[in-house]
Amino acid sequence: MCYAHAKGARVVLKGDVPVKNMLEPAARELWITQQVELAKKQYMDGINIDIEQAVSRSSPEYDALTDLVKETTDAFHSAIPGSQVTFDVAWSPECIDQRCYNYIGLANACDFVFVMSYDEQSQTWGECIARPNAPYNKTVSGYEDYINMGIDPKKLVMGVPWYGYDYTCLNLSEDHICSIKPVPFHGAPCSDAAGRQVPYRIIMDQVTSSISGSQWDAEQEAPYYEYKGYLQWGQDCCAYKIAAKVATGQFDDRPAMQMKLEWPIISSRLKRAERWVYELVPGLAYLFGFFQKEEHDPLQEASLVMAPSSPRTCDVVLKLPDVNILLGFCCCCWFFKHFLFVSYGPSLTFERRDFNLVGEGSDLLEVK
Repeated sequence: MCYAHAKGARVVLKGDVPVKNMLEPAARELWITQQVELAKKQYMDGINIDIEQAVSRSSPEYDALTDLVKETTDAFHSAIPGSQVTFDVAWSPECIDQRCYNYIGLANACDFVFVMSYDEQSQTWGECIARPNAPYNKTVSGYEDYINMGIDPKKLVMGVPWYGYDYTCLNLSEDHICSIKPVPFHGAPCSDAAGRQVPYRIIMDQVTSSISGSQWDAEQEAPYYEYKGYLQWGQDCCAYKIAAKVATGQFDDRPAMQMKLEWPIISSRLKRAERWVYELVPGLAYLFGFFQKEEHDPLQEASLVMAPSSPRTCDVVLKLPDVNILLGFCCCCWFFKHFLFVSYGPSLTFERRDFNLVGEGSDLLEVK
């Protein structure tokens, strides 16, 4: 703390309390006293009140919240001269996430309000598609709304995100529209809860190796990129990578599904497992009467193609780096039960909700 003060930095508490518990003056006084004593004990410079709770204009919490902020400001200014009391507000005053606060009263009651200019897709009322975390035009419109309400611009402090959102596309169109899973939030049919937050550092590492490079959304005035998911393991989770794809298409004249794994390098453990599989699969194929053909495959990839040949049987083509095996007319039920779920090396689990649909003509699924 002393080091921070020596460098001219101010350190404040973060305050959060259920507003429904602050309806009575005595309850507010007790909470405020506890915060002041804690700040004095730790030689802190104030408090940032970060409530982010739903409040309706007709509820008793509406006025109680404003009273809480004003009484906190008065107490801190009196007990710790020069202290700072701030309050966090959403990117817009339009009842974001049902936070219908008395914004003018809150701004007048504290030293300034901290505008959280991020998570701006928490409630999406249109199509469920991926959108920027903090698009320029939407961010500016939020500040304009605050100022038009009569709040002094000098009391508005912008908070910016050092993170973005990673969305799994249910469908990715040719014009880069990414359809996402509908996740309702506070009455809206879609929200950014369909994605996950990604730190800025990781974003900058990914964008250079992404399949699209940095792109610009002219409508939202924000950057974005598209990338292919992969799995990592080994020391520091960076020694080996596997890119996985699942596609649907045609095998001869029948509908088929293909799963493909690609890797630039492979661990010695997987190499040993690979040799074991090479020895095991041909023997199993012969034992159960499957048709088998070996071909050289120099690529660093493995693929599995399955096509139904009857209601209870299917043809399977298994391609490994050094050998291709055609398993003809195998029983799908037996195959799935006794072969596909034999695991070796890293455990890979593919779920429908983790797939991205991209590509032209046929659907192409990318595992994230």
